Amino acid sequence: MGTSVFSGAFGARADAAGAGILAYDDGASRALRTASLASDPVHQGAGLAAASAYASVATRGAASSAPLLVVVDRATGRSATGLRAAIAAASSLAGRTAWDLDALLAASATAVSVTGGDAADPTRVDALHDLLDQENRVAAFATVLADPTLLTAPDRAELLQLLGNVWRAAPDQFASALSDHRDATSTTLGSVAIVPPSDITLLASSAPLTFSVRNDLPWPVTLTLTAAPNDPRLIVQKTADVSVGAAQSTRVQVPVQARVGSGESTLDLQLRSSAGVEIGARVRVAVSVRAEWESVGITVMSVLIGAMLVLGVVRTVRKMRRRRTATAAAAQTPRTEDVDG
Repeated sequence: MGTSVFSGAFGARADAAGAGILAYDDGASRALRTASLASDPVHQGAGLAAASAYASVATRGAASSAPLLVVVDRATGRSATGLRAAIAAASSLAGRTAWDLDALLAASATAVSVTGGDAADPTRVDALHDLLDQENRVAAFATVLADPTLLTAPDRAELLQLLGNVWRAAPDQFASALSDHRDATSTTLGSVAIVPPSDITLLASSAPLTFSVRNDLPWPVTLTLTAAPNDPRLIVQKTADVSVGAAQSTRVQVPVQARVGSGESTLDLQLRSSAGVEIGARVRVAVSVRAEWESVGITVMSVLIGAMLVLGVVRTVRKMRRRRTATAAAAQTPRTEDVDG
């Protein structure tokens, strides 16, 4: 968040009152930055030569075998070619062997004391805490994906960008960037959720209730839907697995059984990732149980069907009677014969 001055002779690994420190060489790092920003080969070569010269001498009075840390900080207007040349030079400085981060962290730490530096800006400290909290929330949310790094890697890169000291000269732009990042985090965390359902009327003693889950992410997600009734009137299947494709919505059914014929109840729905992390807000849906209507409906249908059968029989009997009457009348009518002349 700022720069500090340390007293004592040490390499890249130091310790200040129990706090582990990685300290970079300012001279070599500034030279590498100059080289990375150079627009022509001459100035670029000069910067790289200066970085090599800084690395060839003992740093801060430490032994030449002590690890040396150099950095190429963020900057605008830098070409990919310039950055590539600076990184290549940093990996092969004169008289130095490249170390990986694990080896650097395992190196012996030299005790140092902080003797100066910029006072901590409360606004930036609060921003750091907020950014780290957002990062933790995104990391927990990312467990809905088969590969969480699809979300966590770009989020981490943006967080590191926001921690750059370049923002110290532009506080208004920094505040705007923080707001944009916060909005983007909120959008990400709200991209998978239960679609709020309308109130449900349960007309049978048992039936599946259907709910919708949306996924606005460009990757498929795997979740578990948990359902919990708020009173013993309903017996529900507690969990249901849900798989939602990229930028899609899907429906999931939860079997429900009513213990009473009539009453009002509620059902709490919650999505969870495979790691058990709660995803989205808890949704409460009102359920009106009218299970006796099922019996009433069956009775009404039975009566209607019976009535239709009776009407059918009556019509058939009437038709048969009319036919018999017509046949008998035709048989009793006398025949007449035509006589010539």
